[in-house]
Amino acid sequence: MVVLAVVLILPKGVLIKIDPADINPNDLGTSDFFPCPPDLQVKAEYYQYQLDHFVNFTLAHEESGRANITLEGVSGKHICIPEGIFVYSYYLGDPAVGINAALFDYNLSLKWWRHFQIVDNRIYVTLGYYSVGTFSGETKAFLYLISGDDVKRKEVANIEGHPLGVRLPLDINEKYVAVAYYLHDEIGNERNGVCVFTSGGLIKIACKEFEEWERPVNVKLEGDIVYVQTTKGVKAYKIISLW
Repeated sequence: MVVLAVVLILPKGVLIKIDPADINPNDLGTSDFFPCPPDLQVKAEYYQYQLDHFVNFTLAHEESGRANITLEGVSGKHICIPEGIFVYSYYLGDPAVGINAALFDYNLSLKWWRHFQIVDNRIYVTLGYYSVGTFSGETKAFLYLISGDDVKRKEVANIEGHPLGVRLPLDINEKYVAVAYYLHDEIGNERNGVCVFTSGGLIKIACKEFEEWERPVNVKLEGDIVYVQTTKGVKAYKIISLW
């Protein structure tokens, strides 16, 4: 009854810390389209080499020149987000294969490329990004959900200063997305923890901050339990939410 009362008072939910040994092992996200620069051109060209399939992306910008990357797949798309230009390729009709994706900044410098899994035709991506404000900047960690032409974004955590270390492992099930975060900047600040969101709307349910230097290594969802493997052991939390 006490837990239910807490849930009714809180607008989203809570994470209740539990002992992993006791467990049997057996605000709404809004569309976050970001207009591409009007003079940016992105061309995706498919080609096949022997039995392999690829999409070659060519990015061109008047001020920044050109950039190229080739990703495995048969179809390619791109979207613009505040952190840069996100290009991705995939196999039509086979979401289980996942996607290959890359992020360029707006100077057309390649930031990273990697492989992602698709869950129910939805793509979940975590990004660490240095955001410059009017008087200062900070490192922000974001969770993105790409579903067709719709893009949602939620901030996971932030830290003052330029990033020296960022790790953002995530896991997804039919109800939730769990993102563990490690952020470390050049002036010695560090934040570690885990946040849980709803899988469809990216409603942030709750977060838990870890002790200093307890850095997450991996995260796993099992029903309404989230496990986080850290440098100091395994933590487990029960997700209590009306969502």
